[in-house]
Amino acid sequence: MAIHKARGEQAAAGIEAITTMVPTADVIVASLNMVLPGAMLGEVTPVARTILEAKAKKVLLPLNRVRVEIVGTEGLTMDTLIDECLSRVRVARQATCQA
Repeated sequence: MAIHKARGEQAAAGIEAITTMVPTADVIVASLNMVLPGAMLGEVTPVARTILEAKAKKVLLPLNRVRVEIVGTEGLTMDTLIDECLSRVRVARQATCQA
């Protein structure tokens, strides 16, 4: 696992790890697929529920496999989307730290 290679102290993977840790997050960054039940062939439906029910700020990248169009994202490159995502995470994190 990449976390172990980077000498991380703890690492977890799988649906149980995600559904356990997501409720403790301040900010969640994910693909739109992660909150569309069935969008990733059904295997993330419990994760979708967990993400949507979490109190955390959700920053979603408009990447999907189920032909959902997100108005306003036309023509944006992946680099632009990631830059905007990071900007929103910074703002959300600052708000969380000040609360």
